[in-house]
Amino acid sequence: MGYGLWAMGYGLWAMGYELWALGSGLWAMGYGMSRAAQSFMSRDYRKLDTFNLGDALAVCIYRETADFPPSERYGLRSQLRRAAVSVPSNIVEGSARRSERDYIRFLEIALSSAYETDYLVDLSYRLSLLTGQGHLRCKNCSLSTVRSLQKLIAALGRPSQIP
Repeated sequence: MGYGLWAMGYGLWAMGYELWALGSGLWAMGYGMSRAAQSFMSRDYRKLDTFNLGDALAVCIYRETADFPPSERYGLRSQLRRAAVSVPSNIVEGSARRSERDYIRFLEIALSSAYETDYLVDLSYRLSLLTGQGHLRCKNCSLSTVRSLQKLIAALGRPSQIP
């Protein structure tokens, strides 16, 4: 086997230490590595429906909060936008983590932010900052994102809060 490197198509093979970089991911096997280190180390978040839902939520929130009064510029509008942007941001950051444990932890943070966004959408509606249509659009996005994150976390092996 040796310790050479060979470029094959889109991939790179490192024999001896058994590292493979093929396509969009990196796989590592053997020689004292933990199971987490042996698993897929790089994930393409763009291919996740969960990421796309979280991204749509952030866009929806930005559009619907554009007409909030100036008095809410640094208040509820800012908090709602930060919570919404946190959802896809944590999915992206988790996707770049090496271990599945870290990946799941960031997905759980994204889930917490999605719950926060959902609450703030309801609060904004009760305070008459969101119209009925705007509330419905944001609510649909937030609930879809929450459900998708719950399913992804459960599929990866760690139960989440499912109301």
